Amino acid sequence: MTWLIEFFFRFRGRVSRSRYWFGTLAVLAACLVVFLILVAMAPRFGWQFDDEEIATLGVPFIVICVVSTLALSAKRLHDRNKSAWWLVVFYVPPLFSDIILGATAEANLISTFFSIWALIELGFLRGTDGPNRFGHEPVPVTA
Repeated sequence: MTWLIEFFFRFRGRVSRSRYWFGTLAVLAACLVVFLILVAMAPRFGWQFDDEEIATLGVPFIVICVVSTLALSAKRLHDRNKSAWWLVVFYVPPLFSDIILGATAEANLISTFFSIWALIELGFLRGTDGPNRFGHEPVPVTA
């Protein structure tokens, strides 16, 4: 159980591409299951989707999903020998472009650019070989 907590919620260390994808898909699946449970419960309790009860039940799960996604992304950046502060570059410009520019083509272009950059950086580029400043290589090199 502790390895799950460390894997999904610890911001230190490194994670390989395959484990990053596994973790990201697991978080996505968990969020989807919780969402479907809330949707299934709503009519039974007479809730509307703008009701406070749904928000009260859903917010803790959203926070858990966001924190675990950030932790996995930070460890993936560490595997690339980059600081987790790069997450600010990936998430803040799209957020502020939507707030400042609204739902415009320019805001969508900015958000798409940073999302693709994050996807390539986190999901497709190889980590550094051997140990780096964030720890040992997550997957041993086989010869």
